[in-house]
Amino acid sequence: MNWYAYVGNDPINMVDPTGKIGVLLLFAPELIALAKATLFVGSAAAAGYAGSEAINAYNESSSPDLPIDIVGDQSDPRAGPNKSGNKHTSGPLTPENGGVGDFETDLGTLAGDTRPAGAGDSAPEGSLVGENGVFGRPENKSGGASIDIPANGDKPHETLHYNIKKQ
Repeated sequence: MNWYAYVGNDPINMVDPTGKIGVLLLFAPELIALAKATLFVGSAAAAGYAGSEAINAYNESSSPDLPIDIVGDQSDPRAGPNKSGNKHTSGPLTPENGGVGDFETDLGTLAGDTRPAGAGDSAPEGSLVGENGVFGRPENKSGGASIDIPANGDKPHETLHYNIKKQ
């Protein structure tokens, strides 16, 4: 008598749950469940990776935090609070705060990436606006350039003034 005839003489790799025909273990319910779990974990890992890449891309392109203190040069003759006291005028961004005295470079330091002002922005037409609300005016009404930094906590709105270099 052949005790393994029901599985084609291969009891290691085959099963016969119905007693009618041998089936490769590859199709056993446990292996099917394992394959489904593997696919699920693989999908979750891929989704997690894609999500972390999106977060990294956002963090790399996000704008700098707003300053919590006055950051412009206070030795500038224009420096001081305005008449109403709710805004502050300063000279260029100080070196201690990352300033180099160049309008475009200092705007990048304070605002990160900028875009042209559009509808709904508080910045005047012709301004360059950062995602954090900092905006630069390459040419303001006094003939120079300026960077406006929104109020943040106890720090008032601050406008940094730059003289345009004559060529």
